Amino acid sequence: MIRQMLIAVATLMGAGCSGPLQSAPAPDAVKAVSPSAFAVLRCPDVMAGAPCLIVMAGGKTLVFGAPEGVMSALEQIDAPVPDGVFLATLHPNAVEGLSRLRNRSWALGRRELLLLAGPEGTDILAGHLDAAYARSDAVLYLEARPTGRFDIAPFAPQALPAGESLRLFDTGDLSVDGLAAPSGEITFLVRYNGRALQLAPCGGPVTQMQGVPLDMRLDCEVVSNPGSWPFETSVHQIAE
Repeated sequence: MIRQMLIAVATLMGAGCSGPLQSAPAPDAVKAVSPSAFAVLRCPDVMAGAPCLIVMAGGKTLVFGAPEGVMSALEQIDAPVPDGVFLATLHPNAVEGLSRLRNRSWALGRRELLLLAGPEGTDILAGHLDAAYARSDAVLYLEARPTGRFDIAPFAPQALPAGESLRLFDTGDLSVDGLAAPSGEITFLVRYNGRALQLAPCGGPVTQMQGVPLDMRLDCEVVSNPGSWPFETSVHQIAE
């Protein structure tokens, strides 16, 4: 049974990507992001073409895309353990870093289930990962005693059906809405204190969801690298 689960996970995760790495944000620029700011950071040390951005707003850290190297990217810029992970697609280069993100963030003291929101199939992927790691979770908990409880290790998956929209995250001042294309790709609208950021993958719906004026938009009409959300600066402050 465990072998079948591991095979299923390996199939979903796919083979490793190759290509140049994205450069890291300058340390001074990262430190300049205050807890009350609304900022978008480029993920360092992930493969070019892999969708990955870190949004910091209201003291929360949200990760969009989980390619190989995403956890190292968070550690390199000294970002807090993420409060939520959002997948625009289940393409292999967008999910290959999920295992380390799950396990390392728990070991570092994550105290709640980690929200994992994405297209249809996200709950299946999360379930297979959690099942595959069940035995190693128990050993880690007995030997290393992570700060969080044993039952904090798994994901809290939320799958957005194709063609539907849903609020995926909401703290009152910070929210994330998802709009799934008929083909499954998700466009995200991140709102914080009246400001709005749109992230859309190639193939995802590009729209001003709910008529909200956008302060920043990253999608296929704006960028030329399919699948990723690159921009020139390592840190973009939407609101300080």
